[in-house]
Amino acid sequence: MAIIEALAPETDLTELSSREKEVLGHLRQGLTNREIAYRLYISTNTVNKHVNQVLRKLHVRNRVEAAMHGMAATRRFIDPASARIASAVTAASR
Repeated sequence: MAIIEALAPETDLTELSSREKEVLGHLRQGLTNREIAYRLYISTNTVNKHVNQVLRKLHVRNRVEAAMHGMAATRRFIDPASARIASAVTAASR
């Protein structure tokens, strides 16, 4: 994750609408526009418009860069104490 944070250090997702954030989440999963449209019950044309808005608002050139920005921004909002607890619980359950 350090590489992602280095490539997208100051990502701000506040400019994105809730639908654009939803689309960005699906981009992070590597889904195609058709797959995103199916999951959100919207047309591929609408997904394309949302993706283009995300790219514009994040000032990136492609969906891979957008996904990296989304991952870096999400990672910054994780509380380190919660992450330690979660990893301890995961380790204990093995």
